Amino acid sequence: MEGQILQRIDWENFDEINDFSYRLKYKKLEEGIKKLPQAKRVKMYRFLCENDSYYLGRYVMGMGFNTFMDKPYAYARCQEVDTYDFEQGGLDGRLFLWFRGGFKSTILTIIKGIQRILRDPNQTRLIVSYKASKAKEWLQVIMRELETNEWIKA
Repeated sequence: MEGQILQRIDWENFDEINDFSYRLKYKKLEEGIKKLPQAKRVKMYRFLCENDSYYLGRYVMGMGFNTFMDKPYAYARCQEVDTYDFEQGGLDGRLFLWFRGGFKSTILTIIKGIQRILRDPNQTRLIVSYKASKAKEWLQVIMRELETNEWIKA
């Protein structure tokens, strides 16, 4: 029954956070970064990529074309994951029970995977899925971003 209810929710107009003040935060942040000298600007972008899941997914990886990353739900989920990652001892051993299609793989596998690689490129990563082809698909997305995204390579 719950699954049927979730399928009927108009996700396009769903606002978990009733305001969009987080967008203003990123707009002001971007304006401030643009005023920095080139070396400090690159350092700041690198810091944001390593530590802010929403910034990495929405602004750096260009996932904004996907209406999901432009919604308050995405911001809230990224903040939730970042809170566990930094303030509560890491993501290991955590279980995130989000609805089907709640972008667990996008945030936890792809975005967080890239962040962990940026923080420690020498550490080995394992991507597991119910199908090997799905794990390979996620790996290809990660590899493509790492190899072609100029902001991530900087």
